[in-house]
Amino acid sequence: MARIVVVGSVAQDDVLTLRQPLRAGRHLDAASRELRLGGGGANTAIPLRHAGHDVALVAPIGGDAVADWLLARLQADPWAEGRAIAGEGLRLVVVTRGPRGAEAFGASERVAVAAPVVAVVDSTAAGDVFAAGLLHALVLGQPDREALETAVAWGAATVACAGVPSRETIEGLL
Repeated sequence: MARIVVVGSVAQDDVLTLRQPLRAGRHLDAASRELRLGGGGANTAIPLRHAGHDVALVAPIGGDAVADWLLARLQADPWAEGRAIAGEGLRLVVVTRGPRGAEAFGASERVAVAAPVVAVVDSTAAGDVFAAGLLHALVLGQPDREALETAVAWGAATVACAGVPSRETIEGLL
């Protein structure tokens, strides 16, 4: 089967089972509530892995209470949590930490990279550009540490400008 990298979200799904169908003007009455690990990235990676593909999941995590819940689960054993999502084909779990950099967890190694100090202009797209930098480096065959350093540099360059960094900025990071 194919080797696939899924870049997407990991989220906390709050699933409510309703006692009765929804009706206009009525209150929701839940029979049960369940918190589950979800998000587009996870929801895409899981069935791909079930289909037999070699899947790597790369997902940014925010900085709110839900992110704390996700990080608490991931910090216990990020590799085990990643395997629970993507199965045996998982190669790398990456956790972004904003101004504190990022960590990557592999089967036998943990790599942490600090973020450079930059003047923040706009954090929009930083996670997306981080993911692009990580994928760029991994596709070129860089070792995990170098790939994570590249991703952190690309993310930092993003917060130091308005929007996505220019071609010249990215080329300067190559």
